[in-house]
Amino acid sequence: MIPVETVEDFYRSAWDSVPPPIPDLPITTEERTPLLENIISISEVSKKLAKAENSAPGPDRLTYHHWRSLPQGHKFLATTFNVCLHFQKVPAAWKKTTTILIPKSLLDLDNPANWRPIALSNTIYKIFTKVLAGRLQDWSTKFNVLSHCQKGFTPFDGVLEHNFILQTRLESARAHKKDLCVAWLDVTNAFGALPHPLIYKALQAAGTGDQFIKIIKDIYTDCSTSILTNDSATSPISIKSGVKQGCPISGLLFNMSIDHILRRVQGDLTDHRILAFADDLCLIGDSREDLQDMLDVVFEEMSRIGLLLNPGKSFSLHLSASTPVNVPDSLFSLGPDTIKPILEFEFTKFLGKPVGFNPVSDYSSFNNFADCAKKILDSQLSPWQKMDAMKSFIFPAMQFSMRTGQFKKEDWTLLDEAIRHAVKEILFLPERASNEYIYGHTKAGCVGLPISAEESDLNRVDSAFKLLTSHDEIVAQLALKNLRNSVAKRVRILNPTDDDMSDFMTGSLDIDEDDKPHSNPYSNIWTTARVASRRQKIQWLFSEGHPRLKFQDLIIKSSSRRKILFTIRNRLRQDRSQVLQNKPDQGKAMECVAQSPISSHFIANGLYTRFSEYRFIHRTRLNLLPLNGLPWKDGPVKRCRRCNKANLETLPHVINHCEVHSRAWQLRHDSIQNRVVNAAENSKAEILSINKKFVKEFNLRPDIILKLDGKLYIIDIVCPFENRLDRFEKAKDEKRRKYQVLVDHFHQQNITAEIIPIVVGALGSWDTENDRFLSKIMSRSYLKKLSKLCVSDNIRWARDIYIEHVTGHRQFDVSAIIADPLFRPQEPPTSEDPLAVPINSPPPPCSVTLLVPPAVPSTSVEQGDAAGLKK
Repeated sequence: MIPVETVEDFYRSAWDSVPPPIPDLPITTEERTPLLENIISISEVSKKLAKAENSAPGPDRLTYHHWRSLPQGHKFLATTFNVCLHFQKVPAAWKKTTTILIPKSLLDLDNPANWRPIALSNTIYKIFTKVLAGRLQDWSTKFNVLSHCQKGFTPFDGVLEHNFILQTRLESARAHKKDLCVAWLDVTNAFGALPHPLIYKALQAAGTGDQFIKIIKDIYTDCSTSILTNDSATSPISIKSGVKQGCPISGLLFNMSIDHILRRVQGDLTDHRILAFADDLCLIGDSREDLQDMLDVVFEEMSRIGLLLNPGKSFSLHLSASTPVNVPDSLFSLGPDTIKPILEFEFTKFLGKPVGFNPVSDYSSFNNFADCAKKILDSQLSPWQKMDAMKSFIFPAMQFSMRTGQFKKEDWTLLDEAIRHAVKEILFLPERASNEYIYGHTKAGCVGLPISAEESDLNRVDSAFKLLTSHDEIVAQLALKNLRNSVAKRVRILNPTDDDMSDFMTGSLDIDEDDKPHSNPYSNIWTTARVASRRQKIQWLFSEGHPRLKFQDLIIKSSSRRKILFTIRNRLRQDRSQVLQNKPDQGKAMECVAQSPISSHFIANGLYTRFSEYRFIHRTRLNLLPLNGLPWKDGPVKRCRRCNKANLETLPHVINHCEVHSRAWQLRHDSIQNRVVNAAENSKAEILSINKKFVKEFNLRPDIILKLDGKLYIIDIVCPFENRLDRFEKAKDEKRRKYQVLVDHFHQQNITAEIIPIVVGALGSWDTENDRFLSKIMSRSYLKKLSKLCVSDNIRWARDIYIEHVTGHRQFDVSAIIADPLFRPQEPPTSEDPLAVPINSPPPPCSVTLLVPPAVPSTSVEQGDAAGLKK
């Protein structure tokens, strides 16, 4: 822990300093309209506020959610911002921030320089600067203000494009046996040391207009921050230099401040000589002398504006033209210091990707993924929290390594196997459980976990497509040229056609055989993408050099380049869900579950669901619970352990047909009926009858009869077992047949009547046809809540019935339920739950002699009506 005094002294010396005299910058000769020519519109504010992600609030403790929920909030904000523009000032409270420190690495944490300061500003200020940043970005793009070599904080895939350009130059030099020298430079405290006068001069030279410059000046005038430490905070520290990391406009202001350096190094040459991502700089020279000249220029220019280069964190690489190609330990100087050369098998990271000559793969980051996943899956989080953490943190963290192709598919496959095994243990699923349940679509009732090996393939395809369709014409043309060269070498023709490129990227050349494309003489982004495309059955289509992707019946054009991953991933998950539903055993219930996302609402958050039910339902819906009558169960006893009426003890029999549990059927039915009645009582409908004979001539007792808008509705609740969708339809048809005589009776009296079967599956499947009627007596939001409650109620009853069946111990309190129809029982002790054991361990033995006295059927359960169709 660093003492607060040390932190304050360090940052006070870094920020509260007088900058050197700033030289004049080249002023544009182009006529450019002022950046703030128009006032800020309400729609402009609305777009920025809608895209703002909830983050830590500033000193006023207000979040973006507060501003979104404020009536007429967008109008208020737009008016406030325009007042600021009119007076060219911002409120003093906007200039005060709280700063937190984030470690840059886990090394030397006692040194404040190894911590990154992130400013937490008031959200109203951040919305304002988001609008200004949007204006500045659009204006810069319109007039080409920034060098095409700068990709930080711009609407490009900068990390991908810069790494591609560097890799292409290295490949070309190696193939043509030419020298290539590269240097990666680190700027010391780049954002914190940027002089404010430099920002103003850069904006003036670019022609942003006086109004914009004055508002930026006021933002940085009398600006201060307090830095939070473990046990206290520093006194307010004046920020007299630097831009605030965490401020939406800081990145663009930094880019404009160093743009003149990039332009001087790049000159008018076509090939990139410098690659910049904000303060991450990479110089590329054709010879040792060329690179050293560029280093001298950058060192000189940075010194003139008060920024220092750090030779200790800068590196160089000299790719020699000799035969064989090698990397000599050539030394380059950065001012008076020498920077370290990268030798063969070594690497440095440029924008997160290891770069070098034959670098040894860095598996430390890959192992970190596995370690973090293991810690989450072994943690004390609830099962749904573990799944959410995996989806929210682990898999997104892997994406960069996938996009940049740092690891092989075989590596990701090994990780998938380990994660899948752990996830099945968490969900109490046996190994024989279908993997499609883990990886299928969440809307179809599956867990929806990504497959990292598949994601790796999709990201390789996505990266290749994004390069070819880049909004930077220089990058797009270079990508197409590089692809043509790769195809030409593969098919040995001088000018490959669109068809050749299509066949190459699809992996369907004449030389491609078996299940994978033919090997390539060297690997690059195109060869890895074609292998991935072949594996995932993605077809490439080129027309005049412009690519499209075809996956099954989907066509993805360049206009949808940002939707590639979502589109293909979504279809693959749908396909896996369909495969699961088509399975003859594990797919029966899932076919019913898939009809409505409500049926699986609890998977992501455990809402209205006890841990014991969460352990129970996954196995149950896949028909994997241990019972005597299952085909894979050993032993001669297949009969039901509770009754003498079933030769096979199956799940449908236990949940819906074993009459020992008739009392539970009745209470299950009544819980749904009570919820519908409560909703109807709070609507404009008139309840005429509840579970009573309504017409004397007919011995029929519908659950509910109500009158709404002059029409009678005959409502009856049914809980069929999920044995394919046709079971639901048969249940509804039976109800309509049964009560049709009442409809005919009312029709003779000129009264319109309709039969409404309310169907909720015994395992919690919600029939979407229920919504058509229920939406007439309740709001959409309450219908959503009611349907979730009904689903969770039936899952609870299914669990209680099963546990009672195998243990002989009643799982519900009848008196408590009768006293309070909406009673929800507490979580049973884990020690009393036979399913709360490691899934691959044998279940505890259950004596078939333990019988539960059968409950007396209630009048709401009709004798002779099939248990699978009633209650």
